[in-house]
Amino acid sequence: MIPRRQNRTYKRAQNGDALPFIAAIFLGVILSIILFSLSVIRMTGSHQEQKTAIEAASLAVAEDLSRIVILDPYFGFISLSDSPPIGTATEAQDQFYDHVRSINTILATVRLDMIIADRLNNSKMKALAQRDYAYALSANQRLSTTLQEAIKPGGSGVDIDGKVVTPYLDAITAYTSNIVRLNGPGAQLRPGSMKVTLGWMPGLNTNTPIPTPSSIASLQSGQSENGYYAPFMNISYDNCVFVFPAVGDTTSIADNAKFQTSPPATAYSILDIVQCQADELIDYKDEHGDTRQKILHIAACAEPSCLIDHCPNPGALELAFSNGMVAGISKLGDLLLNSSLQTSPCDQVLTPLAGDYPPSPLTPTVLSTMTDQHPSLGDVLSLTIYDWIRRQGCRFDVSSLMLAFNNQLGSRLPTTSPQKFLFEANAQGTIVQTASADNPTAANPVSQMQFKALSGLAMHTAPSQFFDVVVKDYCYQPGTGQGGLHAGEPFGGSTNVTSGGGSGLSIDENTTSTSLFPTGPASGAVRPTYDHQGIACEIRFKQSF
Repeated sequence: MIPRRQNRTYKRAQNGDALPFIAAIFLGVILSIILFSLSVIRMTGSHQEQKTAIEAASLAVAEDLSRIVILDPYFGFISLSDSPPIGTATEAQDQFYDHVRSINTILATVRLDMIIADRLNNSKMKALAQRDYAYALSANQRLSTTLQEAIKPGGSGVDIDGKVVTPYLDAITAYTSNIVRLNGPGAQLRPGSMKVTLGWMPGLNTNTPIPTPSSIASLQSGQSENGYYAPFMNISYDNCVFVFPAVGDTTSIADNAKFQTSPPATAYSILDIVQCQADELIDYKDEHGDTRQKILHIAACAEPSCLIDHCPNPGALELAFSNGMVAGISKLGDLLLNSSLQTSPCDQVLTPLAGDYPPSPLTPTVLSTMTDQHPSLGDVLSLTIYDWIRRQGCRFDVSSLMLAFNNQLGSRLPTTSPQKFLFEANAQGTIVQTASADNPTAANPVSQMQFKALSGLAMHTAPSQFFDVVVKDYCYQPGTGQGGLHAGEPFGGSTNVTSGGGSGLSIDENTTSTSLFPTGPASGAVRPTYDHQGIACEIRFKQSF
């Protein structure tokens, strides 16, 4: 027997009155399914949205790492990236901007200088390259520590203009500003969940060139690709470890699945591959229409970039003959081979401490890797030529350097005429020799904290012909830390002169005028020798009287 209420419902159903009721139930079920499906779609969209946001965060940090610059006490301004002399915070005491060397450029230059010293079989240059290697390791560690500290919450660095760079804060800003908000106002970054880590990964590249020609590069299989050093591996030379961090021409996303934190050569590696991780809180509707919350976790990696500064004018080596050509010096290599030059002692090795000379006085000094104030001229010439080679960087053709050492000095001037020869790497990395007339009555200055060496009667070519040698090195101590007024940069671009400038010693130049270094405007400027040829080192022969 059907109860009375059920009976009425049953009768209404039989009469078709229940159709709206059934339809309502059906629509309710369909609506729940649709809402649930939309939640699933929104969750799927959230994942893609978060992936885009976390990639933006990692790219922002990688960009910041490429911008951070530190002042190394030996090399001057260094970074993951090269930079031309345009940064307002890099201004030297002479009001010209200094350039920034990437750590890869520094490492590659030291490694190349070691190779060249071996090819020249020059023990003094080998010792100097070992000295620079020790300095490079210190710079490497200093930069690594700076980057690791900069990515921490509240961490920071500075760029070439002195602007504060905040990688962690920029990661959060990039993440939140790149969220499309498919999830509505209920989606948010979980507080404190952003994590930034530096590591490495296989399969990446650098844009740091190996030595040219590659036959002298002393590389094993897999240590280079397309003419560039491979990153994150020990590319040793002469038992010295060289590890190059990965950098590209542009900042780019890297494969997060390959990210690692313990590189093969841990003690020598700068970890610069950025990994950003974050959690996002998502409000969504479940199948019953109830509001729930889910945590989405995601990570992404990015590789920093390195701007390549080709240094169009790294600085020339000037070989000058005040009284015409000297018998026995017919090519550049003779400076390192002539027995008289090698054994002749230096009467004086001097540096101006208070400013440029003139007008600042010269003070006796002991040069790096030497033991006293009167080293052999051979050792001083090796040091000076090494400093010039180092100035050419890591992107020049060593075969052209060897030709410069071995080819005859070429000039159309009479051999008795005062003349000079300039050697410098051009934009293609080839050492080019140029010759011109010399004015022996005009001298170049001595740069503060650099040096001048004098060796009297250094060569004897005929019964009555003796020659003194004057050496000036403008890039002996590089950088604003130790390099003095001009940060160890080449001399050039001068328009001002002063009278005299000689010391009065018979072995000195004793010229009638001396050019002065230019000074930049109060607002700072690009150094003239960046765009135009300057003198990195000068070696002058003058007849003794």
